[in-house]
Amino acid sequence: MPAPPKSRRYLNASEITINKNQQIKNNAYRPAPPQFATPAGTSWTADAFAPKVVIRAVYMALIVGTILVMINHGMCIYNGKFNFTCFWQSALTYLVPYSVSTISSVLTMRGN
Repeated sequence: MPAPPKSRRYLNASEITINKNQQIKNNAYRPAPPQFATPAGTSWTADAFAPKVVIRAVYMALIVGTILVMINHGMCIYNGKFNFTCFWQSALTYLVPYSVSTISSVLTMRGN
């Protein structure tokens, strides 16, 4: 009956010895790649438009953007002086948290 496989474990630097061919001795295992890494060959824009990233970014933009619009344009809305300039500035206010959330999500997925 064969011996059961040894369980994988991470080794300290002192436990790993490397020979001239850069092969790891002593049954050492290399650490697993991070699980949040994206598959090789995917573009940044493909990751940015992934459904999970877009949904999270829209959710954050609605929450944070609404708070920022109320802070920056609350009096304009309250007084009934909401014109095209206020509308344009409010739309850009929602774009900022969307962009920040998208960029941070993609960088996290890529392991940067």
